[in-house]
Amino acid sequence: AAHRRGDIHLEHLGQVDRPHSCLASPEYIKKFGLSLPGTLANARPARQPEVLLAHLARFSAFLQGHFSNSIAWDLLNVYLAPFLRGLSAGEVTQLAQFLVYEFSQLSAARDNRPIYCDLHLYWGIPRALRKIPALGPAGEETGKPYGDYRNEAKAFARALVEVMAGGDGDGSPFFYPTPVIRLDGSFTREPGSGGFLRQAAELAVRQGTPLFLFDRGSGMLVTDLGPWETGAGNGTWTRRCHSLQAITVNLPRLAYRAAGSDDDLRSCLEETLELCATAHLEKRIFLEKLLAYGKGAPLSLLLLRRDGAPLLDLDRTSHLIGLSGLNEMVQIHTGHELHRGKKAHAYALQLLRHIAGYCQEMSSRHRVVFHPAESFSRLAPGRFARKDLRYHSPQSGHVVKGELSAGEVHYTRSVRVSDQAGVDLSRRLALESEFHPFLPGGALFEVPLGGETPGAADAVRFIRRVYSNTL
Repeated sequence: AAHRRGDIHLEHLGQVDRPHSCLASPEYIKKFGLSLPGTLANARPARQPEVLLAHLARFSAFLQGHFSNSIAWDLLNVYLAPFLRGLSAGEVTQLAQFLVYEFSQLSAARDNRPIYCDLHLYWGIPRALRKIPALGPAGEETGKPYGDYRNEAKAFARALVEVMAGGDGDGSPFFYPTPVIRLDGSFTREPGSGGFLRQAAELAVRQGTPLFLFDRGSGMLVTDLGPWETGAGNGTWTRRCHSLQAITVNLPRLAYRAAGSDDDLRSCLEETLELCATAHLEKRIFLEKLLAYGKGAPLSLLLLRRDGAPLLDLDRTSHLIGLSGLNEMVQIHTGHELHRGKKAHAYALQLLRHIAGYCQEMSSRHRVVFHPAESFSRLAPGRFARKDLRYHSPQSGHVVKGELSAGEVHYTRSVRVSDQAGVDLSRRLALESEFHPFLPGGALFEVPLGGETPGAADAVRFIRRVYSNTL
């Protein structure tokens, strides 16, 4: 009922029988091979790099059918590196090309629906892995730590970006899988980092990928799940995390209801956050019932226990609470949009701090992880605005963005400054980046190029400036 009214938006409602997304380690495939429920033949751990990559692509296709959003493989080039020892640059490029085409061509078996997969790449070896014994062919230790495979890891990262930049046989760009370049404090100290960053930035300017993810923590895994992150054992193959669902809150509606009262706004906010928690827990119970069917269950793949824990361990999932329309919420409550003075921006920070703290309190109370996050839903901003024109006119008519006469209205996406604000990129970055520390579930800063195409050198300078001048 809350979804229908527009209080919240239940993302991927048509796929309520699936968890939301996952981030896993390729080590799982390296160590245990390819074992899929319902198939006639299971494969032992790969001995050749092309077999490993084929296993990875096929397992990704199966996983995509069990999650409503994206899947991701962490440290791909690092974990692949032991298979690349002794190969020439041309052979490494062929392997990168093989992987990209495997993902692209598997979409033909899915009615031309792509596999929404992110491949996380590191330039160099994260400190936490440098002394960890490396797994190589047949899932056996090579006798060397991952730190010894720095050059091979770099070679594959470079080759994958080159293949993505070259496009397919017709010159069309590859949009999937999506490379995610992980930048941490040691990135610039690694030999060759400048050239690789320039190569990745040039690709980003031309076709919008790769993404750049700033690591300011351990350099391992995107989502901090606290004690849930470490997995069932100490092996690198146990490192994986999932999000169960994403639910977006209609923030402007809370401001309409509060009618200028700070106390009422906080009360409405907490009430809605509790509603999101209830929705998450309802879905969790539903998935538990599906998984309880065992091998005959629709989600039987997620019950695999090759490393002692199920592939999907509900005790190691996060529950995302997305935020939409922060700009209009502040505008309704204070009279000013986010870019209009320090008071509005400070009030937004105060609200986000309260949301983050309340999510932590709910996490302790329910013993599950609730993460506030930027809402990446493209449906919610328009849907919320149309609903509020119905329930909160005429006030909403002065707040929604877009063409009111044509019915093409929306709120500002997530926790961002309005695109219609006329704010330059540097100031928008300064304003929005202060919100991101309160969003452990994820935040994204998009750079619209408009009619201009900056050079790779300009893009590199911008990326470096963003990393150095944001939290």
